[in-house]
Amino acid sequence: MSQKSFDEQIVAGVAEEIRRLRKVQSMSVQKVADGTAAAGNPISRTTIADMELGRRKYITAGELMTIAYVLNVPPVSLVFPGPYRNDTTVEMLPGVSATHTYAAQWLGGHLGGPPGDSTEEQRKRFRDNTSALRTAFEIWDVEQEVNTLVARMNNTEPTSPEYQFLVDQVVERVRRVQRLLGGDSEGAKPPEPGARAWSLDADGQPVVKPVTQRGVGDGG
Repeated sequence: MSQKSFDEQIVAGVAEEIRRLRKVQSMSVQKVADGTAAAGNPISRTTIADMELGRRKYITAGELMTIAYVLNVPPVSLVFPGPYRNDTTVEMLPGVSATHTYAAQWLGGHLGGPPGDSTEEQRKRFRDNTSALRTAFEIWDVEQEVNTLVARMNNTEPTSPEYQFLVDQVVERVRRVQRLLGGDSEGAKPPEPGARAWSLDADGQPVVKPVTQRGVGDGG
């Protein structure tokens, strides 16, 4: 498949998903256009209609992100919308087919290596190039766990065994974030400007302080 036909195939798939999501949500083309204007990146009704009808053979990254926002989906779901099953595949790169789930994970930065056949050197370079992103994902997940645990703590009697269990779980996750940020790891690099240190206050609530020394927050 030529590069041009692959590009057009991707754009056609995006346009089809835009049309489907618009109709599912009972949104007119004009309403989508109005939404893009409200989002700060106005895309005309004619442009959106031309995309859906196949007259527009390209879509910019800005248009993709803005329309995805208006349609209440992440941009990746417009490019690889599914079905997310193991019995269907999509051409994620010219000559490289994979399940829709795998393709979406690659586009969303959730894979540990490049798609398709690759050498050990390419896989290592991929991991090196995406280490900061994968760490950020992991920290995000842990922070969400902390928020859930704290919400449970707020509805639990402080003298109960469950409360202490929840406190221990929060502390464990706070330490995990500190390790990911290099706060208490042996041989960690000095903190960069804006680095954070996690701790718990007297009420067991997680707090974040700027790091002034390796692993130490202001006043710590």
